[in-house]
Amino acid sequence: MKCLVLIAFSGLFLASAQARILPAEDLLWELPEVPVAVNEIEPRAAGCSIKIRSSELKDPQPLLIKSGTSEIVGFSDTGYVDVDKDKTIEFHCTSSLASPLSGKSVTAKCVGGTTFKIDDKEHDLSAIKCTSWPAFVGKKSGSSCNGGTTLIKRATFLFINAAPQWQTFNAGNWARVEDGVRAWVAKEKKHVECRTGVWGVTTLPNKNGEQRQLYLSHDNNGNGLIPVPKLYFRVVIEPSTKKGIVLIGVNNPHLSLEEIKRDYILCTDVSDRINWISWKKTDITAGYSYACEVPEFRKKVSHLPEFSVSGLLV
Repeated sequence: MKCLVLIAFSGLFLASAQARILPAEDLLWELPEVPVAVNEIEPRAAGCSIKIRSSELKDPQPLLIKSGTSEIVGFSDTGYVDVDKDKTIEFHCTSSLASPLSGKSVTAKCVGGTTFKIDDKEHDLSAIKCTSWPAFVGKKSGSSCNGGTTLIKRATFLFINAAPQWQTFNAGNWARVEDGVRAWVAKEKKHVECRTGVWGVTTLPNKNGEQRQLYLSHDNNGNGLIPVPKLYFRVVIEPSTKKGIVLIGVNNPHLSLEEIKRDYILCTDVSDRINWISWKKTDITAGYSYACEVPEFRKKVSHLPEFSVSGLLV
């Protein structure tokens, strides 16, 4: 039985990321031993250290916010949030802070270790928690969510940032698109910008042979929730040359070739000019795939931003 998986998107059109088993040749089985000089471990700076995953921070955990902002505090690779002595951090709950504290938010000054001062009274970190887990909402801002950076380290996996993908497509041609782009960019030492997105809602026939759009769920009024896309696409643009290409995959292994050609081909296929993706383009189970020039594709997928593209990236 073919099944659906969810693919997460960071922001509106950022690249998806999924775990996948790599072929043996892509793994490093043996690493040479290299002598490393180990210096004496320096003590952590005098201040407060909050270990994200520890018994010190009790559930339901509050959000850790930079004082005076709406930004979540980042943590180190070892899982610590460090607060300098006499500096502040904000603990926030969407419901309420649990007793002995109250309200939705408090500003706490670091005393040292796991001790913080709130309203002139010292509290251990273990006493700062919420009455329930923080809730979240989605807000369309009209701008990218990456803060102008080139990497998003911790993207939240929410349904608002996710779309269903058939497992055979996920592990088939879409995996080959992702791997192929990464390998080609690394080999050619290129700098590219990628935007990944979806288009349309795919269909399957019901018992009466009538085509019905696919959704993972429905609300109480029967409205579809979390649509299963017709197409996945990845726009790859090289800013230095203004060349670009769109790689497209059909997200439905149950279609006929006739249905695909009629309802899923949006533009002239130029995939024959690509030699850096090892895909099986016409394999419907693995995800029928093709490629297009960016301007022509955008005429059909109007929710894409306008790109400054003047040639084909191959």
